[in-house]
Amino acid sequence: ITGSRSEQLDFALDRLTTEADARPLILLQYSDNRQWVEQTAEPAVRQLLPEAEILLMPLSLSSGVHMGPGTWAAAFTGGRK
Repeated sequence: ITGSRSEQLDFALDRLTTEADARPLILLQYSDNRQWVEQTAEPAVRQLLPEAEILLMPLSLSSGVHMGPGTWAAAFTGGRK
């Protein structure tokens, strides 16, 4: 998804709201924006799903090169059935 970081975060939170169970395992990945992911994205996810396990990891170097600066990602397991 393209758009502002705020729009991207809203999209991710919406997907978590509709598709994740109450205790998912969530992976947040960052490129050159670790501080933003730690200080903005992670707290927003934690507020939405306080019982989730959240991991922070850098994106692979090849992903960062292809997608560019500011790239971040969210993935989860523990979806609703």
